[in-house]
Amino acid sequence: MRRRVLAVALVAAAAIAAAAVLLTGGSSSRAFRAPAGVGDVSSRISRDVPPSLRAAHVPGAAVAVVHGGRVVWARGFGSARPRVAVTPDTMFQVGSLSKPVTAWGVVASGVVPLDAPLPERLRPWPLPPSKQDARAITPRRLLSHTAGLSVGGYEGIAADAPLPSTTASLQGRGPAGDATAVRLIDQPGTRWRYSGGGYTLLQAAIEHVTGQPFARWAEAAILRPLGMTASGFAWPPRGDGPVAAGHDTRGRPVPGYRYAELAAAGLATDARDVGRFAAALLHGGPTASALAAPQPATDGRWGLGLELSRLGDGTRVLSHEGVNRGWYARLVAYPDRGWAFVVLTNGDGGATVADAVQSAFER
Repeated sequence: MRRRVLAVALVAAAAIAAAAVLLTGGSSSRAFRAPAGVGDVSSRISRDVPPSLRAAHVPGAAVAVVHGGRVVWARGFGSARPRVAVTPDTMFQVGSLSKPVTAWGVVASGVVPLDAPLPERLRPWPLPPSKQDARAITPRRLLSHTAGLSVGGYEGIAADAPLPSTTASLQGRGPAGDATAVRLIDQPGTRWRYSGGGYTLLQAAIEHVTGQPFARWAEAAILRPLGMTASGFAWPPRGDGPVAAGHDTRGRPVPGYRYAELAAAGLATDARDVGRFAAALLHGGPTASALAAPQPATDGRWGLGLELSRLGDGTRVLSHEGVNRGWYARLVAYPDRGWAFVVLTNGDGGATVADAVQSAFER
């Protein structure tokens, strides 16, 4: 149990640290590097990614570049698993990149009103009593990590263990025990606290309102409308395409952990599909604008499912990272410049690889 709690703490710390990096990100000292064209930026990425993989002990990565409203370039590097090369169609776990995708579906579909008290939509209420006012928990606050809830991240569940229901996870009745039990610890709307548990609570509300499993709702409400046809909220992924395996910081394989907490950490996808999501963010429109709008109690650094920052030259940045055990992913969009990139890796050290790609767009 002590090892399990430590693993959860490490995953949560990684998620929070990732958020902090992009929220501060050295943005005041960096500027946008305008690519001369697709060939220019793809050449830089192709040059810099292989050595970054070796340096970080990450077996493989898939990268997609978005410009002009579409994925204009995608390439795989290294190995997905022994003797299997990564391609742009290789499936990865992307951890917390699930969160902005979930946020898109909530806003676009209106499945739960953003500012309605969640206890009015989810009965019986699955969280234990608190000194704080649960009626102040709203979908907006859940999506912006200002609802005052616990559980930063999840360690995942072994392939041979049964997945708990969403409610069982929220109440700590799954294989991970109390490590997934979500509690209201701050007054909602008063401070930013990264909470994967908040997304699991929202997942429970969506399942209650729609009468559908979250994965089925998400396919119809998010993935199909955005053209993310290879993606799904499940592991192992559906279909017979290439699938990567996760690796630790020394490049050793890790088990294929699964997640009941799909809205927070359960998306399986490829680089092109995440690139299509990034293209939707760049395109604008009501949903993209809502996700990119600074939310109260975040100091202007968080939207709905997206981290917000500016480079030193004023360039606006929308971003999120994904950290599951054995996996690292990053999405960065520059909406005022019309560019975005996606990096998916199958190693705990993948931030080094993503940094190498980001340097092709920033100096």
